[in-house]
Amino acid sequence: MKKIQKSIHPDDALHYEKMGLKKGEVSLWEDGSRVDGSKGCYEWWYYDSHYPDGTVLVIFFFSKMPIDVNGPIKPISTMELTLPDGTKHSEEVYATIEESHYAKEQCDVKIGDCWCRGDLKHYDVVFQGKSMSARLTLDGTIRAWRSQTGSIFFGDDEEHYFAWLPAIPEGKAIADVTYDGGKTLHLEGSGYHDHNWGNISM
Repeated sequence: MKKIQKSIHPDDALHYEKMGLKKGEVSLWEDGSRVDGSKGCYEWWYYDSHYPDGTVLVIFFFSKMPIDVNGPIKPISTMELTLPDGTKHSEEVYATIEESHYAKEQCDVKIGDCWCRGDLKHYDVVFQGKSMSARLTLDGTIRAWRSQTGSIFFGDDEEHYFAWLPAIPEGKAIADVTYDGGKTLHLEGSGYHDHNWGNISM
């Protein structure tokens, strides 16, 4: 039988010190890799952008799928393009650990030929699949933000957690996309980027 677990979203000095965080200030390393992707944890970097004609572009970089918390690291990048009429085009790119890179100092992630890099103000994102590709730049118009310590802890000893960092709560997005056998789009609109990690399935 499942039981109700204690949960907290801390905002006290002890937790900030323990986690190496500054209250009200986001540091560059916070958008770097926060876990090693091994059994018992997961992590992803997420980018979405919306354009005046209704087009939506979403790109993910995963260490593994979050439903597979206890599985081994399994790098995957995904892209989904939704056109104004609702038509969707999507692709997944898998890579080996040797073909992947997750920097700790800042956001600098590579999965095969897909990658993203940024400094909490400007991000460059590339998705390169067999049938689709995208190049996205994202410039923040709202500074990076963290809700308190950014983590929700679960359990009597705070042994489980889920963390969220909106590195670009809102920004200017410019994308060049290729899809559906060579069709191309140049898009300018607004975008968002966040970073999540944890050790318990959502």
